[in-house]
Amino acid sequence: MAHSNTTKPTAKQLLALLRDKHVNDVFVPECKNGPSQSSGGHLRLDAVAMNRSWTNACVIGYEIKVSRSDFLGDKKWPGYLEYCNRFTFVCPSGLIQAEEVGPECGLMWSSKTGGRLYTKKKAPYRRLPPVNFESMFRYILMCRADIRGPLFNGSPQTQEEYWRAWMEKKEQRATFGHRVSKRIQLVIEKDILSVERENRRLVEDHKTYAKVEDAMVELGLCGDWNPTDKLREMVQDRGKTIPKNLSRLIDQTLLNLKAAKNIIDEAGEGK
Repeated sequence: MAHSNTTKPTAKQLLALLRDKHVNDVFVPECKNGPSQSSGGHLRLDAVAMNRSWTNACVIGYEIKVSRSDFLGDKKWPGYLEYCNRFTFVCPSGLIQAEEVGPECGLMWSSKTGGRLYTKKKAPYRRLPPVNFESMFRYILMCRADIRGPLFNGSPQTQEEYWRAWMEKKEQRATFGHRVSKRIQLVIEKDILSVERENRRLVEDHKTYAKVEDAMVELGLCGDWNPTDKLREMVQDRGKTIPKNLSRLIDQTLLNLKAAKNIIDEAGEGK
């Protein structure tokens, strides 16, 4: 097949197209199968993608080729197969033919304009034991993962910054909670004291009422008849003596009764 004269996309551009294709997946460019300092060396795939699924996880390895010589001279790619469920070559349109890749490989071409990728040959799915992925996953987690927490003050934070901020927030919440609890306690204590004072006042009022009642009983002013007429007769009768403090007690009683009536009326309106 004749190659197009259209400007071919670069490896960086093809990698960007792969990233867009896996925008909702885990995507790791230049992914190694272990630490760089391992004595046995390491392999490096141009990109690894994994769908976000617990039950049907699939790891896809990608090898990008932008020249025939690079493709024909690559002897490392068979080692990539044990680290991915699917393995696919990615190249500019027409650079590699489907029959040139092995039966265990897939092939993707970029469009002639370089704006998108499409599958020329679908890579078969190969079930692999989980142990095959362990070293690569450890590398991704420890060397490539950028774990960030929720937003604080409008900006993302690293894991260390997240937990540091979380501890500070926790201390602030504890201090705030203590202050609120203390305030509530003071309000409750104030209300209790107010109720106690009101109870004492009512007790004193009751004693005053009792004194007035005793004085009226002593004067014979209690009964079903009109006490004002009887009282008028007694005042006119010089033989009867009115207690000196009776007038003051009656005035105080009337004031207390009026205040009590106002409280009862206000309580009734609030219901």
